[in-house]
Amino acid sequence: MFLDKRVRMQYKPISFFLLLHFCLSIQAQVQIDSLALVDTLKQEELIDKISLFDYFVRDSIQEVELTMNFDTLDFHKVNERYQKASFSYKNAEGTFDTLSLKVHTRGKMRKRVCEYSSLKLKFKKKGLRNLNLSEENKYKLVCQCKEGKDAEQLILKEYLAYKFYNLLTEDSYRAHLFKVKYNDTASGESKSRYAFLLETEEAMAKRREGKTLERKDFVKEKISRKRLVQMAIFQYMIGNTDWNVAYYHNVKLVSCSDGKMINTIPYDFDYSGLVNAPYAIPNPDLQLQSVTDRWFMASGCSESEINVHLDQFRSKKDAITNEWKNFKLLNKRSRKHIEKFMNNFFKTINNPNKIKRAFVRTLDD
Repeated sequence: MFLDKRVRMQYKPISFFLLLHFCLSIQAQVQIDSLALVDTLKQEELIDKISLFDYFVRDSIQEVELTMNFDTLDFHKVNERYQKASFSYKNAEGTFDTLSLKVHTRGKMRKRVCEYSSLKLKFKKKGLRNLNLSEENKYKLVCQCKEGKDAEQLILKEYLAYKFYNLLTEDSYRAHLFKVKYNDTASGESKSRYAFLLETEEAMAKRREGKTLERKDFVKEKISRKRLVQMAIFQYMIGNTDWNVAYYHNVKLVSCSDGKMINTIPYDFDYSGLVNAPYAIPNPDLQLQSVTDRWFMASGCSESEINVHLDQFRSKKDAITNEWKNFKLLNKRSRKHIEKFMNNFFKTINNPNKIKRAFVRTLDD
């Protein structure tokens, strides 16, 4: 049966629009699928790329140059305004790479007491992409406080504190040591001093399958008791009382992989007895005479709970000892100090009476 000619004419526009709608729908879906594919490829590409920090570690890059106007940097010390700079190093192939970046000073206390402030580095992402690295571009560079061999030993001992904690747990910041040549474009002078680069807090959290949290996210009941007590014993070991979890002072909060608990990650150890910096003072609330006087800052610890954690420290004694003994940059004075300071700690944790006096706390202590 055939349709009347007039009826067939009415269907022609409808058929055309249906076909057009169908074609446009197909085209739109193809575009969506293409964008999704591009996004997926970009994500996979980012996953495969390592960070600048890991690149330095992998290729054992230990000498770098930072070139900028340091007079301008110092002028903006208080307001921490970024200044243009360049960062150069010799790569594994023996040729020099130069990265553009911006730099500003950081660290409240170090800016007050140090001749040379620690720095915040913000690399241009384009330069990182050119090296086939991830776009992770903001880093903290912990710098030698002053000129001279004594100040040099201080930064080296603080670097060791990070290495000690790495031996105890992966929930810790990694650090990479540099000899930095600072080229001042204002004076034309160049000076070399030690510094170490810290991995970013985002990278550290991602490595532990968690995420960084802010002070507002602090919930006492969610803090991992295991990690807190372990951190407190570590801080006791290095003689550091310059930290506070509730006030988010020198402690980073990172959610656990399950999202239910919060880990505490310590940093900034220049006020520790291990480092024993001349400008360092003990926590005024504790009435200690010196930073080399230890104080355990966790409360409510039973003897059985403490001994479970101390077993780990006892088992790591050789590894910790080898870490500083094999660190060739320490001078005799530093070695003597570390040996005496660390031996006192290990003697304490192997003496039941000393353990009770040092670590066992009631909730009111």
